[in-house]
Amino acid sequence: MPVWAAILIGFLGSSAVFGFFEFLIKRHDAKNGVLAEVKSLRADFEEDKAVQARTRILRFSDELLHEDIRHSKEYFDQILDDIDKYIQYCKDHPKFENSKAVASIGRIKTVYDDCLAKKTFL
Repeated sequence: MPVWAAILIGFLGSSAVFGFFEFLIKRHDAKNGVLAEVKSLRADFEEDKAVQARTRILRFSDELLHEDIRHSKEYFDQILDDIDKYIQYCKDHPKFENSKAVASIGRIKTVYDDCLAKKTFL
């Protein structure tokens, strides 16, 4: 057996080499675990933002039912931004419950168009 083969076999047979490979494997798993956790936290954060947008949409829609309360164009514009973001999130996440604000979104857009036409914003 050549000398280099004996050295290689001795090297591979040492516990230090296996410890090093074990370290690399654990390090790789740890990185992947952290990455998976970060991805999960980001997904939860994005879903929470969508739920908060839906809550603002529903609240604003309820406010519109009280005819004595008028709103500024800026407030409408902010809610319309929330609607756009909420709809996009729903498209990107088909398993997300998105039927909860359909009527409210329609009402907001109708009232907005009416206020725009009649110039009745606050």
